[in-house]
Amino acid sequence: MRFQPQPQPESLRRPITTVSSGDGSTRGLTVAERNEISKAKRAERARIRYHSMRPELRQQQNAKRAELLRKVAFYYISYQS
Repeated sequence: MRFQPQPQPESLRRPITTVSSGDGSTRGLTVAERNEISKAKRAERARIRYHSMRPELRQQQNAKRAELLRKVAFYYISYQS
């Protein structure tokens, strides 16, 4: 089953704050600041995508995430021993 994005009302979207004059230009920013803005935008898109999922798809996503976290924790503990 593929994820079908649902339209979100503007009131549910969080504004992404931008540094500089607000025209979307990142010319005057350092690399670290541009990376921070890029990460914030990517996280916001993921948040919107997650919250627009149907409940059964969200449950599958959560199960997949939990399984991966268990595997990572297991390998981390095994590596430390």
